[in-house]
Amino acid sequence: KFKRVDVLKWLEAPWLHESRLKEVSRYLYNVSEHYKRLIKYFSTMAMFIGVLNLRDFNEEKITNVNNVKSDYNKACSLISNMNMQHEFGKILDIVFKEDIYYGYVYETKDSFYIRRLPSYYCSVRSVEDGVRLVTLDLTYFDRHKKILKSFDDEIRRAYQKYSGNRKLGSKNLRYFELSSDKGICIKFDESINYCVPPFAGVFSSLYDLEEYKNLKKNKEKLNNYKLLSLKIPVDDNGQFKIPEPKVTKYYRLIAANLPDNIGLALTPMEMNEHEFERAGQSNTDAVSEALEQYWSASGVSSLLFSSNKSGSAALKSSIAVDSALLYPIYRQFERWINLKLKKTSTIRTKFKIKLLDVTRQNYSDVLNTYTNLFSYGIGISNVLALLGYELNDFTSISYLEDTVLELHNKIKPLQNSYTQSSSSTSSGTSTGTSAGRPRIDEGDLEIEGEKSREKRANEN
Repeated sequence: KFKRVDVLKWLEAPWLHESRLKEVSRYLYNVSEHYKRLIKYFSTMAMFIGVLNLRDFNEEKITNVNNVKSDYNKACSLISNMNMQHEFGKILDIVFKEDIYYGYVYETKDSFYIRRLPSYYCSVRSVEDGVRLVTLDLTYFDRHKKILKSFDDEIRRAYQKYSGNRKLGSKNLRYFELSSDKGICIKFDESINYCVPPFAGVFSSLYDLEEYKNLKKNKEKLNNYKLLSLKIPVDDNGQFKIPEPKVTKYYRLIAANLPDNIGLALTPMEMNEHEFERAGQSNTDAVSEALEQYWSASGVSSLLFSSNKSGSAALKSSIAVDSALLYPIYRQFERWINLKLKKTSTIRTKFKIKLLDVTRQNYSDVLNTYTNLFSYGIGISNVLALLGYELNDFTSISYLEDTVLELHNKIKPLQNSYTQSSSSTSSGTSTGTSAGRPRIDEGDLEIEGEKSREKRANEN
């Protein structure tokens, strides 16, 4: 669909070929499982765990704590209603595929949905409080009038006003800028004002990989082929001893009983067997090398997608680098939500949200860090958020479990190292475990440690 020479040409001047490069990325996402896994690896690692804090806190200005508590619950409800894990997760899939996402927000008191807008008809012409404002080219509805009725009144009115003045030659109404609470724009690379798919650098490697795979496939087919040659006997004068009709008869009899992967030939020379067993062996390594080059070009460790290699320390470092790509995107979502909180008139006490720098890949490490801080009385909100409690959920869950259901009077705590004496755990009779250093997590082991655990070298 896209020739390699054309793709490389577009990459030389990406600001002139934004739409083409986005098409290539979308196409490869659909046809290449390696490219899709790369995109999904990044888009699904985000967790969007947020914690609310007071903005410009000054205790002397707080006259009524109950008002602050009421405003906090309103802010929590507003953010919980966004369903960040789902709605923002869909945005990330597009961001890592095309570099930029434009969306339109539909919001009610108890529901929230972000509709994707066509990037070809969207642009950014202004910024409010660090948040990009989406500008929509209303000519989009010239070709899509049927879906115009599914948009809010403000867009329908803007299009009607534009189409009514178009005959007068007015072009100022063609571009309609959405308000910050209705439009959302998230960009992967904020350092450039044009769009390049984040992993455009692997396009060439994908072509190499596909070529080597096809070459290997063709060579593997040859491995199963054989060629049989039938010698026709000749006399001293070089004349055939067997008449042609009889030769043809036996040739056809033999050919009719041969499988498809064995060929047959008539020849006056000696009869030989020809095999192609070694024809494809050199290409096996070529495919592996091309795949290794692909992951290298993407900047992602091949250890994540290969079961033939190991090395926990190197993998852990690679995951830390991969996770860092998401943090600047977190900051964009933060600024968009915080601007929304600022402009919400029903919340008098102003709050700000902080999205924790955590991904599914480094979740355990981050949780351990905040848990250690919590032991000093710091960051209980962060720990609760990491444990899956949404902002004010912990209060409602505690009320339900303690006051309504009275579970603390009905359920006994499970036996573990925190609820038993040291004598019972050291004997190993109560829990089935023995005293000693706790086992290290698999992800924290070095290569030698993994080998020792597999061989059970330290059990005694």
